[in-house]
Amino acid sequence: MRQLRRAILLTFVLAAVPLARAGESPFVAAKAAAVDRSVRLLGELATIARAHTTSYPNAQTQARIRKLLRPLKSVDDLSRFALLSSAMAGGQLAEHQNYDGVFDYAQWVCVERIASIPGEESHTVLEYVLKPVLGRDAHSAEQFGELISKQKQLSKLP
Repeated sequence: MRQLRRAILLTFVLAAVPLARAGESPFVAAKAAAVDRSVRLLGELATIARAHTTSYPNAQTQARIRKLLRPLKSVDDLSRFALLSSAMAGGQLAEHQNYDGVFDYAQWVCVERIASIPGEESHTVLEYVLKPVLGRDAHSAEQFGELISKQKQLSKLP
């Protein structure tokens, strides 16, 4: 009897899982793929950060980070990665400066790329999603102000 119940359960699982995936929304599939890509890139960025030995990424490290982030094209992907990078940089303690600097640089690469994309979506994400989270101190608030102004000019927004 126990073996029969196991066989029935196994048959159910083997039949139900593929059916559940077949019914997955294309929007959910696209979002899941974007999140998977961001997590993979975050892991690769962590590898770069582990090997980084200066407080701010040098030109070679900057080039590696920019190359790593090239696959991120959409405003959504770039903003997600900027927020993830900021979270990884954390409190930016002095003893973590070498490691955190890589994530901080990646965050600003994403923010600057968003600012170079014309359109209302870019403006909205810069001003209402990223600036309140990433633009808390005076220097970053000033950077956001400049980037938002630049982006408005690209989009010819009021």
